[in-house]
Amino acid sequence: MIERQTYSVTEAARILGVGKVTLYKAIREGNIEALRIGAKPRIVVPKYVIERMLKNPSGISDKSCGHTTPHVWKYDEYSDWSRQLAKDYTPEELTSMLHQTEYALKRAAKSHLSAIGRSVSMTGNSQHRAQSRNSVTGASARRTALKDALEIYQFYPEHTKLGASK
Repeated sequence: MIERQTYSVTEAARILGVGKVTLYKAIREGNIEALRIGAKPRIVVPKYVIERMLKNPSGISDKSCGHTTPHVWKYDEYSDWSRQLAKDYTPEELTSMLHQTEYALKRAAKSHLSAIGRSVSMTGNSQHRAQSRNSVTGASARRTALKDALEIYQFYPEHTKLGASK
C-alpha cells in the first residue's frame, strides 16, 4: 500500500486545528506551502508540511493568522537534507537548483494531469499516473529542502558552506 503524501485543504485544516478559510488564506499569502493541481486547481497540502507545522504549533497561529513577524525554525528543526544542502552549496547554487526544480515540478504536474486525463478507469494507465505523481511529490520535497537551505543561510549562516569556511 502506498503511503499518502498529500491532504486536501479541509483535511489539513482539521489535522492542524485551524479553519478551512484560515488555511486557504495562509496558502494564498504564501505562508503555507501547497500544491495546485489541474486546470481548475485542486489545492493539496503535502504531508511533510503538516508534520513540520505540528512539530512547532506556534508556527501555525503565527503564520495562518497573518502576523507579519515570520516564524524562524530552530536549526535542528530543519530536515537533515536541508542542513546538508546548506553545508554543501552556496546560495547562488541553491537558487539555481531551486529554479531547475520548480521547472521540473511544473513538467511533472503536467505529466500527472495528462496521465489522469488519459485514464478511462481506475486501473487504466495506473502505472504512469503513479510514476508521475511520485515525480510531483519528489520535486515538491526537493523544492522545500532547497528553500529551507536558503533560509538556513539567512538565519544560521554559521552552519553553511560559506559560514564554515570563515
